[in-house]
Amino acid sequence: MPVGCLKLISIDLRNARLRILDLHLAPNLEKLILVECNDLEELHIPSRCLNHEYLLLSNSKLRTLDIGLTPNLKYLDLKSSYYLEELHMADQCQKLTNLDTSHSKLRTLDLRLTPNLKGLDLSYCCISDVGTGLEDLGKVGEASSSIDGDTKHASIHNHENTRLNRFLRLSQPI
Repeated sequence: MPVGCLKLISIDLRNARLRILDLHLAPNLEKLILVECNDLEELHIPSRCLNHEYLLLSNSKLRTLDIGLTPNLKYLDLKSSYYLEELHMADQCQKLTNLDTSHSKLRTLDLRLTPNLKGLDLSYCCISDVGTGLEDLGKVGEASSSIDGDTKHASIHNHENTRLNRFLRLSQPI
């Protein structure tokens, strides 16, 4: 059995001209930065990445992303992943506080898997189904929405606990 890259905890490949990246042998990654990897079509990460906290992936050609079991993931930035149609999470991401899927082709997103979100950007997405997660957020506090240009803003506040303040940006797909 291959040993892999057990000591590798951070990868920064900004502007890399990679088409395929296989990280199956790097199970201890904490930070993965693949910003402006415009040619990236396939990303293979371990099915269990228990230390993974940050995944920044923008402007790729990925159609599907499977983040596997990442219980410590805090920050997931997929903005401007224009081709991204599917996001798979193996289990709840209890520690995920920021999720940006703006400018993607995602159609569904189960917000029940991310109960501690503080920032969520869905602007210019094709999302039509957020599961029952948005309803669950509404039960937490008061929901309000207003139209501002092309963007629909919805904020959800909990009057008993002001630290639980979530701001959603929803808009029409481009």
